[in-house]
Amino acid sequence: MIKMPIWEQLVPWLILQLLQDLTDSQIIQLLGYFGRPENILNASSETLAKLLPQKSIIAIQELPKNILLNKQLLQTQAWLNECDQHIILTIDHPFYPEKLHQLKVPPPVLFVSGNFSFFNTPRIAIVGFERPSIPGKALIERFAKSFSLAGWTVMSGLELGINTASLYGALSGSKQAVAILTTGLNQIYPIENKLLVKQLENDGLLVIETSKDSPIYHSALQALKKGVPVFAVPGLIGNIQNKGCHSLIRQGATLVDDPAQIIEALSECIVA
Repeated sequence: MIKMPIWEQLVPWLILQLLQDLTDSQIIQLLGYFGRPENILNASSETLAKLLPQKSIIAIQELPKNILLNKQLLQTQAWLNECDQHIILTIDHPFYPEKLHQLKVPPPVLFVSGNFSFFNTPRIAIVGFERPSIPGKALIERFAKSFSLAGWTVMSGLELGINTASLYGALSGSKQAVAILTTGLNQIYPIENKLLVKQLENDGLLVIETSKDSPIYHSALQALKKGVPVFAVPGLIGNIQNKGCHSLIRQGATLVDDPAQIIEALSECIVA
């Protein structure tokens, strides 16, 4: 059983995360200087000025007047209390994914929805175009269901499109799916969530329908160069939504058209 911090301990973290005038990079820098989020919130404007622009300092000073932030905190608390599978992990928590700790700017706070015990099972991230074709959406749901039934956990960032379809597919199988957010609950489909699922300690990455100029493509290409098993589903020639997958295949990603091919390949990697 994962021991979660009480709400009062989470509030300072959430305030920093939800403030629109603070970036993750600034929060990490502040934590390095002050140690704890509550120390940041209680710091003098003179001390904060060493690290932050005036706009961000004013935002911290005017927290008591920030009605929107208070509303977001109440929404977050309600979400957290909805069920045991809603979890908030701060960067100092022992269950915070080690792979994210290694990033130059790790997300200070993670909003997790799903059975956290699935992190002990093999995991695969599925990403792709925000507006998938009807065949693409059906295909990814079939892939995700097969992964789930085979005992694999499907990771998603909860953004619209391919990634939402992957969750539906996994939940129609053995329900082994985990969704992760890096922003507040009022923003469930930012690009950061797409990139996050590929930065976790997944055993593989499947890409379906992505263009060559998308962040998804470039992040998958980086994963490929780092030796992460990357799989891509080809599509119709000439369709811009397929050019990213075709390029990944040319550069070493494994061409797949059946989920069994991925399960077999990744199972061999894990055993090895």
